[in-house]
Amino acid sequence: MPRALPVVVLLLAAAFTIPLHDVQAELTPQQTQEAEALIEQLRSGSEEARREAVTGLEKLGDARAVEPLIEAVVRGPLVVSRPAADLLDRLQDDWRTTPAGRNAFDTVLGRLSDPDPGVRKQAIFVVRMFRTRTAADPLIARLSDEDEDVRRVAIQAVPGVADERAVGPLLRQLVESRWPLWSYILLALREIEPEWYKREEAKALVPVFLARLKEGGHARYEVEVLGELRDERAVEPLIAKLPQSPRTLWRFVVALGKLGDPRAVKPLIRRLTLTLRTPVLISDGGDERRFDSGKRARLHEEGELWGRNQIVGVLDRIDPDWRKTDAAAGAVASLTQQLSAKDAGLRETATWMLGELGTPAASKALIGRLKDDDLGVRESACLSLAKLRAAEAVPALALRLKARDEEGCMRVLAARTLGELSDPRAVEPLFTALLDHDPSVRQAAAQALGRFKEKRVLTMLLEATKDRYDGVRVAAGRAIGNIGDTSVVPALVRQLESPERGHRHAAGVALGALADPRGIEALIRRLERDRETGIPQWGPEVLGESRSPQAVDFLCSLLDDHRLQVNLIAAGALGRIRDPRAVTPLIGALRGSSVDLRAMATALGEIGDARAVEPLLPLLLDEHETVRWPAATALRKITGQDFGTNADVWRRWWQTQKPKP
Repeated sequence: MPRALPVVVLLLAAAFTIPLHDVQAELTPQQTQEAEALIEQLRSGSEEARREAVTGLEKLGDARAVEPLIEAVVRGPLVVSRPAADLLDRLQDDWRTTPAGRNAFDTVLGRLSDPDPGVRKQAIFVVRMFRTRTAADPLIARLSDEDEDVRRVAIQAVPGVADERAVGPLLRQLVESRWPLWSYILLALREIEPEWYKREEAKALVPVFLARLKEGGHARYEVEVLGELRDERAVEPLIAKLPQSPRTLWRFVVALGKLGDPRAVKPLIRRLTLTLRTPVLISDGGDERRFDSGKRARLHEEGELWGRNQIVGVLDRIDPDWRKTDAAAGAVASLTQQLSAKDAGLRETATWMLGELGTPAASKALIGRLKDDDLGVRESACLSLAKLRAAEAVPALALRLKARDEEGCMRVLAARTLGELSDPRAVEPLFTALLDHDPSVRQAAAQALGRFKEKRVLTMLLEATKDRYDGVRVAAGRAIGNIGDTSVVPALVRQLESPERGHRHAAGVALGALADPRGIEALIRRLERDRETGIPQWGPEVLGESRSPQAVDFLCSLLDDHRLQVNLIAAGALGRIRDPRAVTPLIGALRGSSVDLRAMATALGEIGDARAVEPLLPLLLDEHETVRWPAATALRKITGQDFGTNADVWRRWWQTQKPKP
């Protein structure tokens, strides 16, 4: 049953969507003359001149430009059509339903059948800007266009205007089209109907793609479709085809993860071991080859290493206890043997995977690898020891941190690992590192000390908030917040008055993390004084991290501050605080660029107040996918329903749920 919704104010959207022409100030004679010149330029100038004319008209906000702008939307090209449509939304939000708008729409629909594929493609882009379901059938017809590029654009446009009627034609295209279009088709299907794969016509595609997988060729692409179809008939064929090549392995792993079948556990664990016995590498020249015992090749990060990490992630999802199986024990034994291999690449992969497998018994062998001749092996050993929570590694890690002949990146890793282990023996080595000549080491030491709740640590970190390097200062501020001792609040408040911006920044970070009311009040006062010169980006950010209701009114006042994207950061902060008082200001800020819309919608979703449902619904028809999906996600969080970006289904459901006026 749908979740019951509280009583809402149904006219909020209307209250906050005021066309610019309704509030437009009267233009001066000079501005009127300028507007007329820009309108003429929009109608007859070059492409660049017309784009500049749209920008100029936006600044003037003259409603007389509506009809010329509609003409510009239809005429194109896209670099003119898109900003013209955006400006029309601000000048007259009902422009699509005006006589000029309806005539323009009819004109564009006619172009969908033009003999020139370039014209058809441009028409699809423009049709989408009209955000009307009337275009659904003509766009669905273009899914079978003879031109592949037109089909691609139609597939991308369909989710914005079509409903479930498009699922069948999209499934047919999945069979008839080539791979470059499959990714667009799968994305469109997910937008229109999130559980499209449960349809009978979708299940009928499984044998088709299994046959293609058996035939070979571009099997790696068929694998991705089989994963999306989520049918258990694909499990055994995918396991049988698990490749050695890192270039295709990850597709199989992802597909098996989506299928989530326990039959894949043992083969995937076995694949981890096979990877290490016969690893495929990509040399600097780009050719695949096996390990050469006398040479070191570059491990292809997007293939072999990433493929192994994908396997571990999939195994965790399918069976959280897979590490306790006999197959995993066998893999650990094989990996431990690899630690003594002559080839550094094999040793590095073995140290990494032992950490992923989470076997404490491997700690002693990994500690020995901290002295390996190869930097990559030492780094992998360090990371694995952190995953294993191996406290016995503290002395060896302290030596690596102290060693001046060690690489800086390894010393940074040693400091971070000491912090993650949280062993009291690590404090003194980290104090020493806090005074190191290398700022990266000092920063890592400051971060690590945030794990230790001792007074002497606080004293050292307060001093570090005045380090000459910004990264160290901020890390020290965050570490103070992690410790959570509010006795340092008065000292940090005093530091907010420092003439050094970096010192104020570090103090603000610490105060935001501590979330003490005294500190939040002082921080807001400091930021209020900065309004004239510009609110620093870190200000609203740390207020959001504080989750303090004290900051809500101040953050709402920043939603119109577009300097340095302060409004976007403030919206994100309000989303983290989740105070209902922010709903009305955020709804009022649902305007402007796609970036602004995305930020406000996301924040409203985090707050979860039903008053935002009505104003969010129009965003499902936005031409930008980066707006539609955040709006759909916000609606899902607010209502508990999930209809993807299908605006029709959302509106029909909302009509049955919203309170009667």
